Amino acid sequence: DEKDLIQAASDQEKEFDRCWDQLIKITPYVPDLLTNCDDVDLFDYSKTTSRAEDNSKFKKGIPTWRTWAPPLPEGKKGRGFAHPECQRMLCPISVNFADPNARDAFVLHKSPPATHHVWPRCTYAGYTGNIKNPGKGFLRSGLSKQGGLAIMHSPSEAEKLGESSGSDRGTRPGFADTHSITQVTRPFLAYVATLLRYALSDEEAFRVNGSFNYSHYYKDILEYLEDPAFTEATDELVEWWNDQLFPDAQHARRNPDLSGMSMIEHMRAQVVAGDDGTSQSDEQSEFREEPLQ
Repeated sequence: DEKDLIQAASDQEKEFDRCWDQLIKITPYVPDLLTNCDDVDLFDYSKTTSRAEDNSKFKKGIPTWRTWAPPLPEGKKGRGFAHPECQRMLCPISVNFADPNARDAFVLHKSPPATHHVWPRCTYAGYTGNIKNPGKGFLRSGLSKQGGLAIMHSPSEAEKLGESSGSDRGTRPGFADTHSITQVTRPFLAYVATLLRYALSDEEAFRVNGSFNYSHYYKDILEYLEDPAFTEATDELVEWWNDQLFPDAQHARRNPDLSGMSMIEHMRAQVVAGDDGTSQSDEQSEFREEPLQ
């Protein structure tokens, strides 16, 4: 019976059982979801739910991540080409937006069209790029970084970044802390770029058959990030992102404990050697605390 099964269970199995009971208390619909869905359904459900949550973080957060003139509306209506700063953010880097003629041609006549083929300014440092050197500053914009912070840590961290030069970790654990994430991946960077572009638009839903194909946009960016020809540049980009989102983890990776053995390993070695630790070498004198003044 159930009692016998519990008694025969390993410590790990008992811990899983305890966690399952806690999960059911928090989300009682999970058993029905698992019963009525196959593996593919669950995978799609997970992807859709996560993307919806991340979209919400971008949509609600982006009006507060920087100062917009005029203020960016909370809803999608009024964004996109209806907002002068969104026009600039969505403009391809191939267009000189400072030139009134080029700007009018792009905004009014869709020349050139805003397609996935040419990446928009919103992903570039300073929101400007050079079509002759399209990799420079790519995926280093303030909004990109704030979007990454909102997903990995919390929307409040993205807002703090907009108010100061640095990021101050809050006390409430975010997604990265909960799942022990300490570095970004290339697909994550492409994901952030896609969500950012969508958040700035006035589109109410992701579309693959509209004027802007988000699926191709994501794939194009990921192709660049994973292309061996650009490894040096993209490795440096990933390192930059890790510095921005996980500075403590990056410091630990760059400054590992080079002393060799851990404290426990030192203790085990002492037991094996039969050393009681009373002897002191000439180079390792006993530490004596200085008296307080």
